[in-house]
Amino acid sequence: MKPLRLAVGLLVLGIVTGLSSCASVRNMTGKLHEKLTARLSSEPEIIGPVNAKNAMPHLDKLQHMILQKDPITYIGSDLSDYMKTGAALYHEYGFVELVVETLLVTNVNKNITVEIFDMGKDANAFGIYSKTRPASAVYSDIGFESRLTGSTLTVHKDRFLVNVIGSDESVISQRLITEIASQIDKQIPEPTVLPGNLGLLPMARRIPHSEKYEKGNVLGYNFMKQAWLADYSVGGNIITLAVFTFASSKDGQLAYRIFQKKSTSQRSRNLTLANECFEGQIDDELIMVCRRGRYLTHASGSHNKNDLQSLIASALVLQVEDETSRGINNP
Repeated sequence: MKPLRLAVGLLVLGIVTGLSSCASVRNMTGKLHEKLTARLSSEPEIIGPVNAKNAMPHLDKLQHMILQKDPITYIGSDLSDYMKTGAALYHEYGFVELVVETLLVTNVNKNITVEIFDMGKDANAFGIYSKTRPASAVYSDIGFESRLTGSTLTVHKDRFLVNVIGSDESVISQRLITEIASQIDKQIPEPTVLPGNLGLLPMARRIPHSEKYEKGNVLGYNFMKQAWLADYSVGGNIITLAVFTFASSKDGQLAYRIFQKKSTSQRSRNLTLANECFEGQIDDELIMVCRRGRYLTHASGSHNKNDLQSLIASALVLQVEDETSRGINNP
């Protein structure tokens, strides 16, 4: 299997960030890694370029299902006509197009609504998926990641976010929406890379389904606009790790200095792979921030400095791998 690579930009204080990739191996869980490996060796059920419209379920492959309403397409500001609230969040993550289709299952007289959002980039689709992740859900292996919440099965795969919405929460409805989602999954080609900078988040001790791609005031900091985050179980505490990536080492230094100015009770820390690192407090919370070149890593959630340091050290290893895969020399 070819090494997995990633790319995403990060904006802070008006800084337009560059592309990032990582050679580290996959993903949310070992199962998903095995699943992607297996699928990449098979032929996807796809004809021609994929868009939100032709990714819709093929009714000739689904029994007892007919189109009840013609598909409706929403582009740009039209999204507000469909979503009375929440459209702004989708636009923040790069919304391109939404196609909505309503099906009737004739033998059980149930309606099913299918929504396929084209978010332009894999990272954007994952961002919306993770941003709207509920506190509890039943997860499945459809797509890159999917979850069942009430009567809705939500799937993220490549640049698409798919909602298959049943008319109720019955076993029959759940079976039907799963069947439809599975077919849509087959019609979207398998991605060959992870979303954005997901691969820069260490897998060890990571809490499943805690991964996020956030935009706008990350961790409550109004000067940090984009980051990849996850929660980790370390020493009986839940530590939140955030990885920011910048266009250059100079931009990373600027963000690092801002963190220093915002924090109190600072103390330098020495990590082998970091250019600079400190521990301090912001709003009475212990944080640790380290910079390696254009990467900035932030950890919080524990009063144990060694726990924060060990987690950041794991992230630094992945940053070295990313530099190596891209042929970048850390200044």
